[in-house]
This record gives sequence, C-alpha cells and structure tokens, in this order.
Amino acid sequence: MPWRNLDALHRESLERLLDRFDVDELTDGETEHLNRVWHRLDPWPDAVPGLNRLRSDFLVAPLSNGHVRLLTNMAKRAGIPWDLILSAELSGHYKPDEEAYLTAVDLLDLRPEEVVMVAAHERDLEASREAGLRTAYVHRPSEWGPERADEVERPDESAYDVVAEDVVDLAERLGSGPVA
Repeated sequence: MPWRNLDALHRESLERLLDRFDVDELTDGETEHLNRVWHRLDPWPDAVPGLNRLRSDFLVAPLSNGHVRLLTNMAKRAGIPWDLILSAELSGHYKPDEEAYLTAVDLLDLRPEEVVMVAAHERDLEASREAGLRTAYVHRPSEWGPERADEVERPDESAYDVVAEDVVDLAERLGSGPVA
C-alpha cells in the first residue's frame, strides 16, 4: 500500500473496531484522543538511560514506521534523547521495505555497514541485515503483552551482531561508558 502516516492507518483500524463492538457514544474529539494514544506512550524503563549512554559514543536516531510528528511527540513527552528522527515517512516506504533502511543510511551520509539497526523485532532486523546494516537485538519478552512473555524466546547470540537484554546492556556491550 502507498505510504500514509500511522495516525491515518490507526484511525481506520479504530473506526473498524468501534463499529465491530458497536461503540457509538464517543465524540469525534474523544475518538481522535484515543487514536493518538501512540503519541503518549511511555518508554521502556531502560530506554532513556541506555540511549543517553549510547549518545556519548554514537548517533542515536529511530527508524520507525511512525511519522515524524508522532516520533517527535513521543520524544518530547517522554524525554527520549534522540539525536534526530529518521522516520519511514522520509522514504515514503514502510519497513521492512529496503528503501526505508537505505534512505536512512543515505540521510546519515554513511555506508550500510556503518549503521546498526536496533530492534526487538526479528523481521525488522532480518530486513535491515539484508539491506547491509549491522543488527542489534534487544530482548523484550513483554513486547506483545505480559500474557505472551513466555512465547518470546531470546535468539541465539550468533543470530545478530549484538544480542542484549535491554538498551543499557546494549550500551555496555557496545562499549559506551556511563553518562557523567
């Protein structure tokens, strides 16, 4: 499908769910507030301290299917210390399309092998590796909800360039020191 921002895609899904469950008492404003919940997500507890450590040695930028405004709102609300935002919006292609990864690499003025894609989603890491990027898996057993935590197995250490328990562990494995 052609690229559209996630607010539009989420709104379509929300409208279908509201219809499916016969929810018709929400005002347009309430529906929009609910739809924009992604703009108000809390980060994982290790994310901000880990990203601060990584920033001492590396450029830190999300490459998300979320659009620039969504990622900006998330960062401002939660104090996420990204150096810049590299949304799939900039390429007009959703991940795992190779174009999303390679556009980000081009915007950084780097070669693919100089960039590490960090994710808890194996499909994302596999696609970025196919595009020539290095990979770091962050284990998030509760990524799909606490009731499914037992289903999320930690991959073998050899599956990716780095396998970490969380973002602080990733910073340690990459040699980033504590923030002064």
